Amino acid sequence: MSDISIYVTSDLTSSERKVSPQWSLKYFQERLELITGIPVKFQTIQLYAISNSDKFDVLIDSSTPEAYKANTDVSSLGLKPFCRINVEDSNPDSDLKDLIDSEVKGFEMTEEEYQKRNNTVLKWKQDNKLGRFNPDAVQEKQQRSQEDAQAVETMKVGDRCRVMRIQGERRGTIRFIGEISQLDDGYWVGIEFDEPAGKNNGSIGDQSFFQCKPKHGSFVRPAKVEVGDYPELDLFSDDEEL
Repeated sequence: MSDISIYVTSDLTSSERKVSPQWSLKYFQERLELITGIPVKFQTIQLYAISNSDKFDVLIDSSTPEAYKANTDVSSLGLKPFCRINVEDSNPDSDLKDLIDSEVKGFEMTEEEYQKRNNTVLKWKQDNKLGRFNPDAVQEKQQRSQEDAQAVETMKVGDRCRVMRIQGERRGTIRFIGEISQLDDGYWVGIEFDEPAGKNNGSIGDQSFFQCKPKHGSFVRPAKVEVGDYPELDLFSDDEEL
């Protein structure tokens, strides 16, 4: 099963992430803890099928965790591409709650004051060397950008291509090359796959970048795309036939 992109939010964080339907729920919640700072045992997870909707379903309730023991992996949660997962903190003594002052209207804190505090998400990320505080993150991003820029020079819309995965190769045709505001900075390649091995129909949210059948489209980093003479695979051929 292919990874899917979802939005992860909490009272203090908001970001787009990729998740695998094959992850165990335990691993999924551990990843959510790294993103939001909310410990697994205090996570109440809400699913918004439409990211900007005010209607949600409770997937995991920290007050009654035994009710969710039947769910063994992420696929059991029914997540869809670009849905929103909101993580609530049920710990009444949580340090993170000190950062939320909904009762004080007009409360403001300068950047300097915020950086001096020890119970902030910023401090937590600094201590754990996450995100921009990872000493290797900047160098890795620069290297990836260079590799993507070089790869883009060798391809054009209409080229046949393939993308290698652990499960095998996926072949298709390039339908889009460019930057996408909804995704990370840099170039992306929109591919129409020959088989329903993609994640979308060429759209992200309400914006269409190219058109294809559902689950035949995906957006891939250029460095992961190989351009060449890759005809459509015959799925019914006998690999052992000489």
